[in-house]
Amino acid sequence: MNNTTMLNESTLNGIDIKRQSQTMDAIGKNLSVGEVRLRAVNRWQGGTHTQSRITAFDAAGGHHQHVEEFAVETDLPQAFLGTDLGPAPTEHALQALAACMTTTMIYNCAARGIEVRSVESEVQGDMNAAGFFQLDETVRKGFSGVRIKFDIDANATDEELQQLLQASPLFDVFTNGIPVSIELGEV
Repeated sequence: MNNTTMLNESTLNGIDIKRQSQTMDAIGKNLSVGEVRLRAVNRWQGGTHTQSRITAFDAAGGHHQHVEEFAVETDLPQAFLGTDLGPAPTEHALQALAACMTTTMIYNCAARGIEVRSVESEVQGDMNAAGFFQLDETVRKGFSGVRIKFDIDANATDEELQQLLQASPLFDVFTNGIPVSIELGEV
């Protein structure tokens, strides 16, 4: 049996639906329970190479450690004078968008009793290096457009899937933007 389908009466799409229902009920009764703060510490490794460490987060009124520390490498390709030791930060952003849309959809499908048998997506982003090199102020520094194509086998209509995909936190960030503050000083 495919591990993305119902495994037993309390699991759907790999989600423990009893615990999910309890979590959603708790948040529904007290919205502050749903407040989350995520964090990463990034350190320059030389050239265009950086490494981020992800160790902990705050949720449900408490501080939580990940089971293990995650290290995420970024670098630029050799075409941009990098050493190609990891995906570019913009590539991480694209894969994070696709992954967030997928996991949000899976989570919400489970909450609605929708069985998902498979999901695959391809994401593409367009940008012009003249923008981030600040060579032309009329050229955007980031993506000028992003396209995602999903191939989903599920017991749901395309309209339902479209709505559930758009519930993703990163879809919201990419389509609406958010305020970002920058501070200089010790981390």
